Amino acid sequence: MLGLRHRRRRLYLRAEDGGCQFSRGVGHAGRPRGGETKHGARAIRRAKVRPAIVANKNDCSINARPGPSSNFTIACSKRPEAEAARAYLAERGISAESIARFHLGFAPDSWDWLLNRAQGTRYTPQVLESVGLVGVRRSGQGHYDRFKGRVLFSIRDNQGRPVGLGGRILPGAGDSNAAKYINSPETVLFAKSKLLYGLDLARQAMRKSQTALVMEGYTDCIVAQQSGFENAVAVLGTALGEEHVRQLKQYADRIRIVLVLDGDEAGRKRANEVLKLFVAENVDLRVCTLVGQKDPCDFLLENGPEAFEACVQSAPDALEHARRVKTAGVDLGRDVQRSSEALSEMLAIIAQGAALSR
Repeated sequence: MLGLRHRRRRLYLRAEDGGCQFSRGVGHAGRPRGGETKHGARAIRRAKVRPAIVANKNDCSINARPGPSSNFTIACSKRPEAEAARAYLAERGISAESIARFHLGFAPDSWDWLLNRAQGTRYTPQVLESVGLVGVRRSGQGHYDRFKGRVLFSIRDNQGRPVGLGGRILPGAGDSNAAKYINSPETVLFAKSKLLYGLDLARQAMRKSQTALVMEGYTDCIVAQQSGFENAVAVLGTALGEEHVRQLKQYADRIRIVLVLDGDEAGRKRANEVLKLFVAENVDLRVCTLVGQKDPCDFLLENGPEAFEACVQSAPDALEHARRVKTAGVDLGRDVQRSSEALSEMLAIIAQGAALSR
């Protein structure tokens, strides 16, 4: 059944067929932000496309939103193929409220689910490619859905505008060699080094607490906020960097940033880069390494908010964290050579950070 209705300068085309709905609207135009890249800059400017995901307990959907100027939604309600996604989110302890709040969704395990539903609209494969929703086949002939068979995480800028997607492969879906997690490719709108997942929802809590908790995973951020740590954000598959820190500084005069890592091994691997960032950005940067090699999501679900809060409050600053890592297993009173080596290494890193701050 097709119906047309016109209201307040907006045109809607609704198709009710098997639980799927298409809608398109015209409103105020907006301009995409970010640097020019080879990935469809011209197409994005022309179409003003912003990708997003919308979903709730019984509804999983892909939403490719062409900026404030129009809206293209593809939704599947209560579809059996979405059950695996709902089961995964339940297993991770993510509530129905958080699913809606973070606009979580699902892409069916099909190479052309989105492409088929975009046929006959202005959103050609080239436009969908420009925002990273589809890719070009290896043969160079035709396109494919990039996020097939994945739980989807809507990545938004600090004002809540959708700019990209993250996808987590579901068991039994897709190629066995497929990456566990993928993000949208770099576009005019999407730059991993400049975005933090959940920042649009966390910024008010950051202002109030003067603290930002930085996780390394989407579900870590979601469960942390769900557990009362509303100042939690996550990096997008990359290390915490200078651009991230500068963004966070906007929300408090002297913000304290706590980097939450998955256990001691992760803390050891990140000690150098964290110390360099600590010096270069002149920021109160602390490192919380969770016991038991658990990620924040599992730690919170198994140990509760109180244990997590205790870890956050006892987190050492980056300098002290690096000292502990560099001198672990060293008898500082007797082993002069190894103590000197640890000190020299730390001083070298501090000097690199100081050089970056000039």
